[in-house]
Amino acid sequence: MKKISITSNILKIIGITCMIFDHIGYYFFENIDIQVFYMFRIIGRIAMPIFTFLLVQGFFHTKNLKKYLLKIFGMAVFTQLILFILQFMFNRYTNLKYIDLVSCLNILFSFSLIILVLKSFSNLVKNKLNFILIIFIFLLYYFINFDYSFRVLILGICFYFCEMYKLRYKNEYIYKILIFISILLICIDKNILSYFSILSCIPIFLYNGKLGNKSKKLKNIFYLSFPINHIVIGLISIILNQVGEL
Repeated sequence: MKKISITSNILKIIGITCMIFDHIGYYFFENIDIQVFYMFRIIGRIAMPIFTFLLVQGFFHTKNLKKYLLKIFGMAVFTQLILFILQFMFNRYTNLKYIDLVSCLNILFSFSLIILVLKSFSNLVKNKLNFILIIFIFLLYYFINFDYSFRVLILGICFYFCEMYKLRYKNEYIYKILIFISILLICIDKNILSYFSILSCIPIFLYNGKLGNKSKKLKNIFYLSFPINHIVIGLISIILNQVGEL
């Protein structure tokens, strides 16, 4: 029997699909059945570990780390601007009080910080001052509210050391156990939905280490998927709410 495996692009599509389900559940909470809401949010828990895993893979395989970081940070700023605009529209045109898009910085800011931390780890032996940067980034999480808080940062660091282990010892089985434990760590939360993040192990374990289609257009679509899905789903939610009030 042929072993099932998926490329990085397929893994991204799975992550984006789960993210869309999650956002539909969030934006349409008052319009869907409660069981459907929880199902969509459960599916959504799969997205964050997948994207964090792909981020770390990108850190190890990108040819230009500075460009990679600037793209993610630029998209973080753009997305945050979109979220501010959407929040204004929800406050102005709807009565959906549960919508809260601006109380924390979006996850792409954490992804940018993860890259800085991983770069500091890799240069720690050469320059001990990198340790100060790592401490500073951790302190930021005490003063600034980031989406997923410390969990995404810790997961990114864990994935980094998992990858380092794999590169050094070439043991695929232990590597997968370490990935499983890493995701399990960030599942420990008061919110029971967080525990469903462990389901992300299934597609991650199927990853074959290959990129897949190298189309530049496809790559740009992946980068834009996060803000675009907020725009589309958010605007539909606002329109439906307006129609419902007529």
